Amino acid sequence: MQLAEKQQMLSLPSPSDYPFSRIRILDGTSFQVKKNTASYWDGVKIQLEYELYQGNFLHTLFYGPRDSDHDAAEELADTIGEEDLILRDLGYFSGDHFKKIDRAGAYYITRVPANMTYWTLDDKQRRIQIKPEEDAMHLAPGEIQDYGFIQLGVKGKNTFHARVVVQRLTEEQQKQRDTYLKERRRKGGAYPIRQQEESYPNSCYQYNTRRNG
Repeated sequence: MQLAEKQQMLSLPSPSDYPFSRIRILDGTSFQVKKNTASYWDGVKIQLEYELYQGNFLHTLFYGPRDSDHDAAEELADTIGEEDLILRDLGYFSGDHFKKIDRAGAYYITRVPANMTYWTLDDKQRRIQIKPEEDAMHLAPGEIQDYGFIQLGVKGKNTFHARVVVQRLTEEQQKQRDTYLKERRRKGGAYPIRQQEESYPNSCYQYNTRRNG
């Protein structure tokens, strides 16, 4: 109830300000509880999707505490409409799912995991690997490098094209990240790949909007 009351107090953007029909934000959180019997879960993961224009909650999903965030992304795949903007974190990452978003005529923005590989083609159509994390080390704090649309993944059905942007964090942004990561480690919520990604002094994002989007 408190969350619902607070969201009514927010200043909401207008659809005329952005080229999207809806802005959909999906995130999840897990709760552990004492397990009294084998027939019940020892906790629950709640996935909540919020639509920013209207200020409404679109979906509330419940899973076991160790279920993947990707399960929620798949369950909601058929609800994605044309020109929706899908905002999700790393746990929902899937090359196949992003292809579904593309086919639906929708858009997405997400961070990219640290173990991702990036490719482009030279003038002779030979593949050249790109390393945004290394390139970002040569950027000034706050500076952004936009690679345009390049290939992500190694090979096979999980490869896809997306626009990739890397930003060198400012000192203040790095302090905020370090504080957040320290607190999550204290709670035991940091995973190796995500922990590695957040140790870099940069943020790397992928999305499928055009340069003027």
